[in-house]
Amino acid sequence: MCAYERMEDSGITRFNMITENNPYAPPRAPVGAEPPSSRAKPRTVAWSVAALWVAYGITFAHAVIVIGDRWLSWPPEFVAINQIVFEVVCAGLIYFVSRGRYWARLIYAVYLGVRTVRVIQYAPADWRDSHGLVFMTVVSFTCQYVAMYWLFTEPGRRWFVRSRDIG
Repeated sequence: MCAYERMEDSGITRFNMITENNPYAPPRAPVGAEPPSSRAKPRTVAWSVAALWVAYGITFAHAVIVIGDRWLSWPPEFVAINQIVFEVVCAGLIYFVSRGRYWARLIYAVYLGVRTVRVIQYAPADWRDSHGLVFMTVVSFTCQYVAMYWLFTEPGRRWFVRSRDIG
């Protein structure tokens, strides 16, 4: 069903066709991408961020235990400063992952891969020194790898916004 609406602009008379079922009619709703802040965070993303914070806490506890150990080859002051920088960077990455930043998810994944190689290199020596610390490391890495799985598979993967999509 069609109806005509008479419009008058500065002395010009036009007829605007109003349609109800016309597939070629322009949309009545605003068209465009919705802003990133209004997106609903999938449950798996919330779980993965929680798993990253748990891993962060375990890693921090591990570092506090190890800083004063006698088998440490570096001075405790140097280790403490490096650990503080490490903790701040990790907390920042987790924060940006929780905000849906695509780049933070990628950087965290690369960082986790590099750290895994380093941990595997030192695993035999760590196992001889302390089974408890190795267990803490295994739990921490398990949390991080489960989180990465949730962040890189559906629906978590779709939730992240690339930098070019924001600006």
